Amino acid sequence: MTPLGRYLETLRRRRGLQQSQLAAEVGVQPCYISAMENGRKGPASPPIMSKIIQALELTPSEEQALALGRIVRHPFK
Repeated sequence: MTPLGRYLETLRRRRGLQQSQLAAEVGVQPCYISAMENGRKGPASPPIMSKIIQALELTPSEEQALALGRIVRHPFK
């Protein structure tokens, strides 16, 4: 599991959402959320990340921490 995946899972669980619920709100398959959380998929594209941020109703500090997880995972992208 990557720092991004671990944090995404933490945020999702804090809000009482299952992977399938978050996926439905974002417009992706549940396996996509699972793959992100388990490090089998890198960070989502900016439009998908925006939808995740909106679906989870992240605070500015949570959003920043999620973005840092993305930077740590792919520092040159």
